[in-house]
Amino acid sequence: MAANLDHWEERYRPVLGLLAVARGDGLTGDQIAHISHQKRSQTDTILRRCGQYLAGPDDKGRLRIYHQSFRDFLAQDADFQVYPDEANASIADWYWMSCFDQVTGRHNWGTCDEYGLRHLPAHLAGSDQGQTLSALLLNFSWLQAKLEAADIAAVIVDYNLLPDDRDLRLVRDTLRLSAHLLARNKTQLAGQLLGRLSGQADPRVGTLLAEAEGYRMAPWLRPLTTSLEAPGGPLERTLAGHTEAVRTVAVTLDGRRAISGSHDHSLKVWDLQTGAAERTLIGHTSVVNAVAVAPDGRRAISASWDRTLRVWDMQTGVEEHTLTGHTDWVSAVAVTLDGRRAISGSHDHSLKVWDLQTGAAERTLTGHTDQINAVAVTPDGRRAISTSRDNTLKVWDLQSGQLIASFTGENDMWVCVVAPDGVIIVAGEQSGRTHFLRLEE
Repeated sequence: MAANLDHWEERYRPVLGLLAVARGDGLTGDQIAHISHQKRSQTDTILRRCGQYLAGPDDKGRLRIYHQSFRDFLAQDADFQVYPDEANASIADWYWMSCFDQVTGRHNWGTCDEYGLRHLPAHLAGSDQGQTLSALLLNFSWLQAKLEAADIAAVIVDYNLLPDDRDLRLVRDTLRLSAHLLARNKTQLAGQLLGRLSGQADPRVGTLLAEAEGYRMAPWLRPLTTSLEAPGGPLERTLAGHTEAVRTVAVTLDGRRAISGSHDHSLKVWDLQTGAAERTLIGHTSVVNAVAVAPDGRRAISASWDRTLRVWDMQTGVEEHTLTGHTDWVSAVAVTLDGRRAISGSHDHSLKVWDLQTGAAERTLTGHTDQINAVAVTPDGRRAISTSRDNTLKVWDLQSGQLIASFTGENDMWVCVVAPDGVIIVAGEQSGRTHFLRLEE
């Protein structure tokens, strides 16, 4: 590259600047030539001479900078510096102009390539073109084109680029409510917007809805009233993907993920920001009855009617251990705050304490005379609380396995939780009564 220093300003900087801000799997040689306004032969020469710093081309001809250190060098070096805001603007402006139809005087986003549909909003944000970005995200043609090219999760995430725009938040929340439907049928976008937003007073949202009424790419049923649940209520989104009844759910401590268990024998890990299912955990041979997540969010432990518990790596979906020992359905599970132990309850009337590193059962807790319905652990990890169909709630010492105390209600005891102080216990029974209990020693 030293031999071409004279050409840095007019040739190398535009090309490497684009690659420095390129997103996803990168840009093709044709895209780079068009956006940088250079001949393809010139850009090919530059890309070849800089090849040691690039990854690709892949099977679609896309290239990207291989290592972050080279990107950092381009952003900081005094002689060879590129300017990300200018490069973002070059990409954004090129797509904005190339998709404009001179005949109709409107953008035809259906002609936009996949890279533009996926990443134009990010490049607009990266070049401080917030007003243009806001207009784009309130354009029905754009929304439908991006939905067709990507998925509803990719559409929704763009709205986080301008979090302070009230109209954008309204549309984002509407798309969240409809995400589970649009994931299955992308032609329902117009109907979902109209069914949830009709009657909105803001003129920008009104323009979006007017554009939606003109959708003609497929037959559809247009709601004449606001007949669907509108944004702003308690429901944020619906997570759809299980094929049978959902039996249990747990949320990671940071609130970013949920994991659900179902009668379809599977578990699903959900991204609560996008509503997307990250992965499906397969291994149980019967109903998944309960699930717990370690406080660090790295592991999940599931309990099943197949008489086993399974320990899962939440990042990879790999099963680490199968915990066997119960002789009947496993109905409940809890994890200690340090993530080292799990406590399970079963229809075999017993609880078991498990070492999650080895998968071994440390001890069995006996004393109930009917199925265990729920298990909780005190914050210090020293005690477990269980409820049972035998009408009792019991408190156990996890070190010794001894029963500490027992409380008897008037019906089956179904649920229990422990307050952060580790002393107050709340339990619910089948009759509908709720018991507030304090452990006295």
